Parts: sequence; C-alpha cells; structure tokens
Amino acid sequence: MTRASLFTAALMTVGLVAVKATTYPATLAGCLAFAALFDNTCTDLSTAVSFTSVPSETMTCTGDWAYCAGTSSGTTCTWTRQLCVTCRSVSGVPYIRVQSNGLPNRCYYAGAATPSAQQYDFEVKFNWEATSTVVSVSSQTDANTYNCQFSQGSWSKVPSSAGFTNYGTTSTGDAIGFAIDGLSMQPMLTGSNVDDFYAPDSYLTFTYSKNSTINMDHCLAHTNTNGQIHYHAASPCLGTPSIASSTPYTCYSLTSCWGTYLEYSLSYYTASSGLTPIGLAKDGHIIWGPYTADGEAFDACDLDYCSGSTIDGVYGYASTQYHPYLPACYGPATSRGSYQQQCTSNAPYCGSSSLLAQTKQANRPSSFFKNNRMAQRSANRV
Repeated sequence: MTRASLFTAALMTVGLVAVKATTYPATLAGCLAFAALFDNTCTDLSTAVSFTSVPSETMTCTGDWAYCAGTSSGTTCTWTRQLCVTCRSVSGVPYIRVQSNGLPNRCYYAGAATPSAQQYDFEVKFNWEATSTVVSVSSQTDANTYNCQFSQGSWSKVPSSAGFTNYGTTSTGDAIGFAIDGLSMQPMLTGSNVDDFYAPDSYLTFTYSKNSTINMDHCLAHTNTNGQIHYHAASPCLGTPSIASSTPYTCYSLTSCWGTYLEYSLSYYTASSGLTPIGLAKDGHIIWGPYTADGEAFDACDLDYCSGSTIDGVYGYASTQYHPYLPACYGPATSRGSYQQQCTSNAPYCGSSSLLAQTKQANRPSSFFKNNRMAQRSANRV
C-alpha cells in the first residue's frame, strides 16, 4: 500500500470511530496519536531531526503543468515533499514539532504562481490547557482587528503560554496553522484584508479568471506570490482524501465548486463522523472539521471571536461555513457577540436582540449569497 493510500485509510478509520476532543489529550501518548494522523514522510514520530535530514517522498503527476513545483518534462511534473510531525515530553509536558516543506501529497493546480519548497519548522506545547482569555473583543474595531488582518496569524501573536519556538528558515508568516497533509492554513483574506469568498458589496467588481491568483484547485488550495500553496477553508480533500486526483484540475472547471466553495467543501465531510481533526494551529491546539461531535455544523454562537471553543474540557478551533472559515487569531477569545467583522458579507451574528432567533440561518451561506453574490462573481468571470 502506498503512503498516500495509508493516509487515506487512516483518515477513513478516524471517521469510523466516535472521536472526541479528549481522544487526543495533553499527554505524550495523545500527542503521538495526533501526530500519526499527518501524512508524514518520516516513520519515527518520537525523534525530531534537523530539517535537512527529514525524509522525503517524490511525487509525480501528469497534466497541464504551467507552474510545476519541481522539474517538468512535457506534461509530467516531479517534485519532492517533506513532512514530519514528532512529539516529545519536557518535564511531563508534551511538545509537538511540525516540519514541512509545504508541498502537496497529491496533484494540484497552482493558479497563477509556482509553488516552491519552504522550510516550515516549529515546536509548541500540544493541546495545553487554555483557560484565560487572551483576545478581548469589546468593539467593532476589535472585531475587525482580530478577524480581518493576516498579521494575527504571525508567530509573534501566539500566546507565550504555548511555548512556541520557530526553527525554520521560512517564516510561518500569515499561516494560522498546518493541515494534516502538510499544507499551510490561512483565514480567507486577500492582500487587502478582504474576504474573497464573500466580499463586501464594494469589492464585487473584481474579475475572476482561470489563472487568477485566487483560483483554487479541486481541494481548495492555491499558491500566493511567495510560492506558498495553502488552504483558506476546510479542504474537501481532508474530508474525503480519495477525491485527490492523479491529474490536476481546478475549482473553476467544476460547476459544483466555482462560486459555491463552502457548500462544495462541506459535501465531502460526513456529519455522522462528528469531530474530524484536519490540522494544528501554531499555538498547539487542534483545528477541527466543520461538524461537532453531535453531527451539527459549528454555530458561531458556540464559538469565540477566534473560532475557538472548549469541547470536553479541551480548547480547539472550528472550521466554519462563515468568515473567517478557519481561525483568524489565537484564543481563547471573548465569546462571539453582535460585532460583525466588516471585511466580509458572510459574517456571523450572535447578538442579544430579536435577530438572535435568525442566527441558525444568518450563520450559514444563504441562498442570497449563492444565487446573487455568486451570480455577480460569475458575471465577472473570464
């Protein structure tokens, strides 16, 4: 069985059991169990090595390779990926280390920039107990600051209690965390700090094309101008790894994906599987897929302003159907209330007025978004 097949089988196994937040406790054993979910190119998860010594895997795909991450020959692209997630105990405290060159374990479509090998390498306390509020939101300005700025993902914003150490030569930069396939994860914000899935009205004049920088592949990944391929939402390929193709194709080419990204992604997660771990935030807490342990999509009123929640006594982050889709800051934060970030037209609402009765509807992409805003985007598509 290939490593990719083992990765798919491991995730399918996770989906078949009743995963709880306590499945991965803040112990060395819990850390090692979580590390094993990653599609590692190393086999020893107990001993970290220097980045240059991390084992690698050669990937080969055939297709339209305008932006090959390695070497190309005709329609064939070959690149090398590295991913090793290890755990150790320091005075009884589990630490998790992530080492990744940020290149995918599958065929991809880059958009309009060539992915390049990075050197992401950091260590942090695993699933440490977070009880004190570190992000306070008490105004509209605060809501915008913590949900509409890429800089909130910087390692300098990680709480000191997390024990974060950066060893890599590539800055983890705007990445809020890393997916279990080794790609970085970022909240959905353009360079202008605007939600490009559901932009405010004043930004619906952009032109979107097959080769625009925001165009994603079928796993909802794309490459920025720094050569970093990454996700802005829960990837459908993390929910159903078997859809990763042997040839690259784009979200643009799929009527089920283009303009309805979130619905498309959600369709590849199974509600009955409940909590599904899809990544690790840089503060050491787990990033969960879109469903709770009860098989319900995460509702904003159950989360804080960093998309975090304490589940079974363990703090972690949710991927959601509303902005910022992935965590945009490091919590714990103030519980989400009536202040809605203004960089999106898909902000959740959790006020105390009569509008609260509409929360379930307001906190999901509505038919208005799907049929009107996306129609406007499609009209600008070239």
